[in-house]
Amino acid sequence: MQRIRNSGSLKSGDGAYGTASARLNTEQRALADQMTAYWASFIHGSAPSAPSQPVMPDQKSAPGTVLQLRTASRGGNSATSETGKAHNCDLWDAAAGS
Repeated sequence: MQRIRNSGSLKSGDGAYGTASARLNTEQRALADQMTAYWASFIHGSAPSAPSQPVMPDQKSAPGTVLQLRTASRGGNSATSETGKAHNCDLWDAAAGS
């Protein structure tokens, strides 16, 4: 078994994301926390959700609607059906034979 030695790169207060978290501004940190909450709820067996944030759209009742995660200054998190158009997904859907 290989032992991992602490290189001292993580210091007290670096948080779960190590030294990279020190480079996030306040709204980026808030978005990172929301993303972690979405993933955690999914991993624990429920639909992705975060406190005081929009829920993940159900693809059975709203196919093609996705949850767009953005910082507050970029409009915040929202459910949208425009992402596919903005990212030319029709091209990839056609290539996949959808």
